Amino acid sequence: MSAKPACTIFSALIFFLFVAVFLSLGLKTNAQGQIVSAPEPTVQTTSQIEVYLKDLVLDKTDYKAGDTVKGSFYFVNAKNSAVSNLGYRAFLVGDLMTNTLYKYEFDDQVLGTLFLDKNETKKVNFEYTLPLSSGAYTLGKQLGIKIRAFSGSGFPLGWTDTKVNISDSGITPVSVVGNYLIVNDKKFASNTGPMVYQDGKVQLKIFLSNGSDKIISNLTPKISIYDMDYSKTPLAVLSEKEFSINAKSKLDFTFDLPTFNYTPKVYAGEMVIVDENGVSRASPVKFRYIVYGEIVNIRNVVVDKLSAKKGETVGVKVDYSGTPYDITNFKAAPLTPSDFSLKLFNENNELVGEYSDKTTFIVVGSKDVDLAIGRDARAFSANVVVSKSGKIMAEYKTNFPEGPSLVSNNFWIKNWVIILVAIAGLFIVVVLITFFKTKNKKNK
Repeated sequence: MSAKPACTIFSALIFFLFVAVFLSLGLKTNAQGQIVSAPEPTVQTTSQIEVYLKDLVLDKTDYKAGDTVKGSFYFVNAKNSAVSNLGYRAFLVGDLMTNTLYKYEFDDQVLGTLFLDKNETKKVNFEYTLPLSSGAYTLGKQLGIKIRAFSGSGFPLGWTDTKVNISDSGITPVSVVGNYLIVNDKKFASNTGPMVYQDGKVQLKIFLSNGSDKIISNLTPKISIYDMDYSKTPLAVLSEKEFSINAKSKLDFTFDLPTFNYTPKVYAGEMVIVDENGVSRASPVKFRYIVYGEIVNIRNVVVDKLSAKKGETVGVKVDYSGTPYDITNFKAAPLTPSDFSLKLFNENNELVGEYSDKTTFIVVGSKDVDLAIGRDARAFSANVVVSKSGKIMAEYKTNFPEGPSLVSNNFWIKNWVIILVAIAGLFIVVVLITFFKTKNKKNK
């Protein structure tokens, strides 16, 4: 082989080695194998959640009861802070005035959760199945689909809505014509959150009506109680006694609600009435009550860097709300220090940093923690626990951001770009060698 071809081959090898090194330094891969720029650290400057929704678009405007509604909308994070564990739910509402208020809420379903980076706008596609039976189809006017966002702790955020037309299924609904809570013989609107003290009693009162000409039989009230957020696993599900309601008649019921041994919490509840086939025959009744005592609610947890090396410091901001007050006297339980624990994990679920102290949680506030990282992390998840005397008062776990790479530590997966370039370079070198050998033989 002559010196010139050898020089050409050597130059090609140097070029491919340079490209491989450049790619290994400047690029990373995400979990789907796509190439993305190496993320720069992002510093959070504010902590309050400000998320709104916009541009709700449905596949059509006319539906039948039981149809699946398909559509899309946009999440918008208006703050310079990431938000984890954002939930979103679909609602069927009535007497709707676009982007203002509605009079009736006939149904709602949990759709999903996601992560929003700082100032991020994200499109979300969804499906929502309309109820087979609802008072909306006979009583509702100006029906609409509303999508609303909620923080990881159930705090309501922005929404978007649009009007729809829905034809009835023919299944006769039961109308809920009234409801309220009773705490120690005092009446409260269902959504006001009255306080229940030690040895106190809380009840749900509902009023039903059957306006049809037929008896509606085999109906069962089911009551679910949640820790503040309806999207969580319920703390309890109660099935009440089966009943029937005659044609053109009314009924009322009073249900005792659990206090969970007077464990201090904000309890969210929902009552549905289903028939023997499990079909909901009435609009859900939502209610909320508070058991007296110190209460902590973690609203959001943000890590100020997408990734970090061992020894680097990251900042963690924890947004919270403390003990709510009694709506009858505007007094709250006395505040005392609670045990606060924060743990950070990397993409391999390895503990990379932890912090604990005693904290007194005021009504609304934020807590800032700086942590020196003990291991490399290409992404972070956080676990915050607030407890007192060994009992957990609040817990919040973040999901991983969708942007940073969560690729396994396996050598071949992490370095697939370099390996691919090296193989391509070797292939080209072999082709060049073969070409020049063939050419030399022909020249001879």
